[in-house]
Amino acid sequence: DVERCYSLTRSVCEKLEEKHIGYSFLTNAPCADSVGRWNYIGDGLGPRHLSVILEGLGRATCTPADNFNMLLAQMEKEQSATRSFILVTPELSVENAAAIRRFEARRGQKVLVISGIAGEEAK
Repeated sequence: DVERCYSLTRSVCEKLEEKHIGYSFLTNAPCADSVGRWNYIGDGLGPRHLSVILEGLGRATCTPADNFNMLLAQMEKEQSATRSFILVTPELSVENAAAIRRFEARRGQKVLVISGIAGEEAK
C-alpha cells in the first residue's frame, strides 16, 4: 500500500507539473541514506524540482517518521493560508479522519485525500 502511495504521489506531482502549477512537497516517510531529514521540499516547479522529489520517493522507506498529528502540524506550519492540500495516504483511520476535519476547520479549507489502498481512488 505504501509503494502504491509513492506511485500516486508521483502521478500527482507530474500532473501539477503538466498544468504548470507550483507546489511544495511534504512527506512523513524517511529517506534512506539521506544526510539529515528529507521530508520537505519548498515551492517550485520544473524538472529539477520534480527530480528532487522523485529521488526522495525512490529512496523513501515504508515506516512513518512521525505520527499523523505531527505531520498535520508540520503541514500547517510550512504552508501559507492560501494553499490547497492533497494528502496521499495508504488508508485513513477514524482518528486520522477526525484530525483532518480539525485541520480543515482551523484552516477554513478542505484537504483532498487520496487513499492508496487498491481499489480506492479517493475519499
